[in-house]
Amino acid sequence: MKNNILSKTFTLLAVCLVAISCGGEGGETPDNKPQITPVYDAYVLCEGVWGGNDAKLCRLATNTGDISPDFFAEVNGRGLGDQAQDAVVYGSKLYVSVTESKTLLVADAATSKAIKQIMLSGKPRSIACKDGKVYVDNYDKTIVRLDTATLQLDGICPLDRMLPEQMAIVGNNLYVTSTYSLLPNGSFVYDSVLQVVDLTTFTKTDNIVVGLNPGRVKALNGNRLVVCCTGDYGATASSAVVVNLDDNSVTKLPVALGNIDIAAGNIYGYTITYDAGLNQTRSEFFRIDGATLQVTPMLKAYESVLTNAYGINLDGDGNLYVCNSVFGSNSDVFCFGPDGTKKWKSEAAHFASKVIFW
Repeated sequence: MKNNILSKTFTLLAVCLVAISCGGEGGETPDNKPQITPVYDAYVLCEGVWGGNDAKLCRLATNTGDISPDFFAEVNGRGLGDQAQDAVVYGSKLYVSVTESKTLLVADAATSKAIKQIMLSGKPRSIACKDGKVYVDNYDKTIVRLDTATLQLDGICPLDRMLPEQMAIVGNNLYVTSTYSLLPNGSFVYDSVLQVVDLTTFTKTDNIVVGLNPGRVKALNGNRLVVCCTGDYGATASSAVVVNLDDNSVTKLPVALGNIDIAAGNIYGYTITYDAGLNQTRSEFFRIDGATLQVTPMLKAYESVLTNAYGINLDGDGNLYVCNSVFGSNSDVFCFGPDGTKKWKSEAAHFASKVIFW
């Protein structure tokens, strides 16, 4: 009897010692593991569902992935509105275009406290900034100019093509993708140009043919632009091109990117595969050398969970952020280190589309 008791005692002691030794390096256990303090230094823009009036601005700590899911509403006691399309930090202020609400929001970048909400005549889409001015293109085929010192609109530039979508500034010109028009019978007709606006005179000066249904556009070093062209979802496939602004020549890239960001002179983006019902079913990621245009696949190990990529951004340290947004559910935001390893995954609201750093 005594031997059995001693045997059980030693067995219990051995189990306890093993449990302690497996707690982690330095003998730490999950209960006493040091916690990293979140440093909130970015926002996640969530478009929301069309007509749902549920666009959100989340606060993000990039060092931990902690997200405050409706930070703007917490601070201001109201939501952003219906369909937040774009957001940028310029100077000490945050600017957000809210398409279906026809508003441009101006807020404090550090706190997201609203400063001013500007009503626009058209539905705003993209935002670009230079020399103390903020430019916003609108679905009434105009670009409006906001003075950041007075927060007053001080200029308007009419456009003469189809609906404008995205913008980029190179030198003293603003380049605007012209996408599509909706015909009275409900069908679509697609454009294929960049509209060029001289910022000194704030007038349109030229068109550059790039590809059918251009959307995303980003400046690339060496006086160039990268443009994503969606095609017509049928006979004309999607494509991506580089425009040399010295002579407006166009070079087609080997992969058709649906969304892009530019970092350290290189192109980061993903292709999108759709099914017959135009539902997104697959995303493939690539890095393209900005000088040679050589393509390198990325994030192959994560394709099974990044099927619905909806946004891609890089920070100053080379970390890659991907918003994965599935209709009908909250979005996931992933952070990958420069070597492509996952650092964290967090949940945001519907249709997270952009990470904004400040």
